[in-house]
Amino acid sequence: MGSTQSRIVDDIAKFFEAAWFDLPMAAAQRLLSTNDDGILKEAGWKAYDAWINLSNSATNGLYANRTVAEIAGRTIETVLRARQIGDALSGAFFGNLWPAIGLPTAAEMRALRSELMEVRALVEGVSGAKTRRAAAPVNHQERASAADDGLRLIWKGSVPDAHPVRKEGKQHAAA
Repeated sequence: MGSTQSRIVDDIAKFFEAAWFDLPMAAAQRLLSTNDDGILKEAGWKAYDAWINLSNSATNGLYANRTVAEIAGRTIETVLRARQIGDALSGAFFGNLWPAIGLPTAAEMRALRSELMEVRALVEGVSGAKTRRAAAPVNHQERASAADDGLRLIWKGSVPDAHPVRKEGKQHAAA
């Protein structure tokens, strides 16, 4: 027990020495000096290492205490039991609420997802077959004029001439 306390006391002394003496002295030297030898960085790392050693020693000493270990064990056990009770209550509550509201269950969502994956595979198979047939070079102007759905082809930022009625409408608006 004495060696643990003396180690913590040594770590506290090292931390305060680094944080209260070395770090401010290095900062003052950095402000007054024009050359940067890394003194401030070195003092910062010394303070950081002292803090880490102090926190590790304190944590190890705390967990070595039997009373703290028992309290931590009971707390973890209580939290796990509360989680089990919460899971059971939410399962009972939402298990009956979901069908009443009309929301799908997890099994229905899995079935829907598998159906969507099947449709996706079919679409990829069909589009793959069309891609293999259309591997030859295509004249985009002929393809745009052959479109039956009324959509215009936008190619490299340009749009083919608009519909004649729209042209007339623009001329009337400009006049």
